[in-house]
Amino acid sequence: MKVPIFLFTWVFLFFIYFPFQASAQEIATGFAHSVLIQGSNVRNGDIVSFTKGNYLLPTTQFDSNIYGVVNEQSALSIESTKIPNTYPVISSGQALVLVDDQKGAIQKGDAITSSTHQGIGEKALSSGFILGTALESYNGANPGLILVDINPHSYTGGKNTLLSSVGSLTIPAFLSFLAAFRYIIAVIVATAAFFLSFYYFGKISKAGVEAVGRNPLAATDIRLSIFFHIALTLGILAIGLVLSYFILVL
Repeated sequence: MKVPIFLFTWVFLFFIYFPFQASAQEIATGFAHSVLIQGSNVRNGDIVSFTKGNYLLPTTQFDSNIYGVVNEQSALSIESTKIPNTYPVISSGQALVLVDDQKGAIQKGDAITSSTHQGIGEKALSSGFILGTALESYNGANPGLILVDINPHSYTGGKNTLLSSVGSLTIPAFLSFLAAFRYIIAVIVATAAFFLSFYYFGKISKAGVEAVGRNPLAATDIRLSIFFHIALTLGILAIGLVLSYFILVL
């Protein structure tokens, strides 16, 4: 079978004018487009946030405006060469991200979020806004690049204490509605258990004192009853705190 001359010519010109070299480690998946990033020293792998109409490198943990990551090896990119300080940024797909072990060694599957180190990611230890999920492990003294599945979203994993959860309510932008709702319910349960237990304790104590005054001969039995109700009061408080804990971590 003869190959049409025009088809041969087209294939020849394609490889002459559009040469490319790629490997799985160099090319990221997803689409990158040029954005104007405020500041200097922007590096490949830096996390980018979009805040008040500007793209910049975040310097806070769980930045709620995380947009994507600077990536110079994306599979498809539209770049602007006329505007200075523009960089290709990918907001979904897989890309290399600069990370450090400020919050501990990163394992494959860990959530990656922004850190106090400008543009650098770290392991997410609690709920908040994240960049995506690590596809590689990392444990090094200096920042390094690892492959991350880019998917900026609110993350409700990690471990949270009751106090840290109450503190998180003051910054709802970091949390999804569902996460914030869980914290509110946990605080309500813990507060209700606290006030219910002390109300019950005060009522029983008052009744016990009055009973001893009316019947001194039964003082021993009355004291035992008071101790029993004190233990019951502490049990109510403990149950409330345990329920709050499980609301947060499950």
